[in-house]
Formats: sequence, C-alpha cells, structure tokens
Amino acid sequence: MQSNINCIPAGLENAIPSNDQLRLVPSIRSKRGMVWSKHPMPSQHWEVQVLFKVVGRGRVGADGLALWFTEKQGNLGGVFGSEDRWKGVGIFFDSFDNDGQHNNPYVMAVVNDGTKSFDHASDGSSQAIGGCMRDYRNRPFPVKAVIRYEGTKLSLLLSNGLSDEDTELEVCFTADNVEISPNSYFGASAATGGLADDHDIVSYQTWSLLIEPAIKPVKDYDSKEADKSNKEYTDFSEEFEKRRDRYKKEHPEKFREEEDGIEGHVERNFMQVLAASHELGTRMTVLLKKFDMLSENMKSSGGSNQQNGVQGIFQLQKDLINDVKNLKVTIDNISNKVGSGGQQTDCSSNVDKVSKEVAAVKELLENKNQQGGDCPTVSCIGMFGMSMLMLLQVAIFIGYSAFKQRREAAAKKFF
Repeated sequence: MQSNINCIPAGLENAIPSNDQLRLVPSIRSKRGMVWSKHPMPSQHWEVQVLFKVVGRGRVGADGLALWFTEKQGNLGGVFGSEDRWKGVGIFFDSFDNDGQHNNPYVMAVVNDGTKSFDHASDGSSQAIGGCMRDYRNRPFPVKAVIRYEGTKLSLLLSNGLSDEDTELEVCFTADNVEISPNSYFGASAATGGLADDHDIVSYQTWSLLIEPAIKPVKDYDSKEADKSNKEYTDFSEEFEKRRDRYKKEHPEKFREEEDGIEGHVERNFMQVLAASHELGTRMTVLLKKFDMLSENMKSSGGSNQQNGVQGIFQLQKDLINDVKNLKVTIDNISNKVGSGGQQTDCSSNVDKVSKEVAAVKELLENKNQQGGDCPTVSCIGMFGMSMLMLLQVAIFIGYSAFKQRREAAAKKFF
C-alpha cells in the first residue's frame, strides 16, 4: 500500500521546498536542513523509495545526506544534519572522506538504540551493519534508493543515476536480524561542511508490506504413532481372516464356486499342451506342403537337383524331430507337476503312454533320416499326417484327464 507522507520541514532557513523537489541544503558551507513525516508508520514491514540528487562544483563534496526511520522526529544536529543518539536506523550517504581511507562516497546503515554516539573519526565504519561504495554525486539523472524492511531483514538497492530508467537497481547491502520498532517516523536530512553540495529530494514514497505467514511444516509421525498404526492394521487383518474363515465354514458352496472359477496349474498346463500341439500341427502342415513341392521339383528335374531335394527333406525331418522333442519336454513337465500332488495314478500312466508314442515317432523319423538318398514315397507322407493327428488326440486326452482329476479333487475338498 502506498502512502503519501505529509512532511514537516525543519531548519527552514536552509531547507528550500519547491513544486518539483525539496532542497535540504544548498551548496553553501556549514548548512543543515531536514524534513520529517507528520505521522508514524504503523506497519511493521515497509518499503521506501527515494529519488535524490547530490550536485556540487568540486571533485570532492561534503558532508552528505541521511534517510531516517526513528521512534521520534529528530532535531538539527551533527549527524548529517540531524541529532546524535537516535533510536532507530539511519541510511547515510557520506560524501567526505574523514578517515583518509579513500573509500568515499560511501553508503551505509547504522542502527542505534539511543545510547551510542556516531563515530565521525571512522566515518561510522565501526558501527555500520552494511554498506557499499557508490558514486552518487553529479549524476545526470536522480539516483533511486529503495529501502526494504521485511521481518528482521533490512536491504538497500540503488540505481546508478546514468539514465531515467529506475528498474536497473543493484543491491548495496542486505542485513539480517535487524530489530526496528514499528510506529516510527520517516525523515531525511543533509549537511555541508568546509565543502558544499546541493542536496535535493525529488520524491519520497513509502509502502506498507504484507508478509505471508510461513507455512508450518507437516509434523512427522513419531515412532509411537507409527507403532500404533501398525498394531491397528495387524489387528484388523487378523479379525478379517477370522471372519473370513468362519464365513467359509458356514457357506462352503460359495467358496467352491469361487475356486472353480479360478484357473489352476492343471488348466494352465493343459493350455500349454494344446498350444504346443497346435504349433506342432502347423509345422507339420508346412512340412507336408514343402514335401509336395520338392516331389514336383524332383520329378521335373534330375541330377544335382535330386540331391539338393533330398538334403532339403533331411533338414525338414530334423526340424520336425526338434519339435517333437520340445513337446516331449512339455509333457514330462506336466507329468512331474501332476505326480507331485499325490494324484498320479491314471494321469501318470497316460503320460507314460504319450511319452512312448512320442519316442516311437522320434525313432521312426530318425530311421528315415538315416536311409538317405531315396525320395520319400506317398506312404511316408501319410505317416506324417497320421503322426500329427495322433499327437493332437493324445495331448487332448492328457489335458482332459488332468482337468477331470482336478475337478474331482476340488469337489472332495469340503467332504
């Protein structure tokens, strides 16, 4: 919120007000002037923006300008035109080098509790809470100073006065843990000494700041609360299991329906056998088509083409043998799973039969592979077709037997 300050000029013999500025002191030696707000600033957090000019004819100027925020309005004195032992904060623009350190013009902030006297010998460097070297004299445009007090942090930003753009501000200092009482007065003062500059206030604006309260962190659960939550969860789980078991005993038919709808390992093994049988049947169908194509090619050509055709048949037979081996491995795995459950009477005998049949097919194919040379006859092709049908029927029989035993075992579960 912006505030228009009603000011009380002090030292009227030196301060010269006009329509566009207030000259605190003219460029005349040993002059002092000041101005203070009529009403205190009620806000605890605030910001001040001041446009000022310090202009002199010499390369070195004196003495300087001060911006105040104190508990009471000051009187004319020896600290940049205002009295010493103030209670509050003063921002000093010191133009003259009293301590011979060649570090002026210098800008600094000094906080006083009303009991300390300003150290002129060191230019206040021993009492400053922050500061920076900045040449603010004889700038082509007014210099802008932004003083901000938030919480307990005091900061000062300055423009270089080389343009009328007041957005290019640089931080002069930032000081933490600064305690400034609210309901204090804003003021400005200036003084000249053996050397003299014009000290002008072009504008003086204040804002009260609204600081959002800090978000409190969410309190972490301690170990006692965590143990309590875990115990409640454990008790709830145990109570749920007890009620579930009791309901299961009272209504066994409902749980039987639920279990029948769940796919067990027997059903999964049965689907694996069907998938393997389907894959084998597809491969055998492709082999039969290739046999027919090779037979036609061998009839229409002779010599080396016959030898190539026979080698192609041998390779197809080897592929078929590998497929039969993979199917045998799948059937053996199913046999082991069924046998481990203690229900392998009929199913185990069926698996042994299938294994023997697969072994017989394998042996027959290997014998054909060892014959070499001769082109397969029509009876050889018929044997492959019969083998495919036989394997499909045996696989379906095994799956049905395993599925039937599983259903019977599930039916006996509650009797």
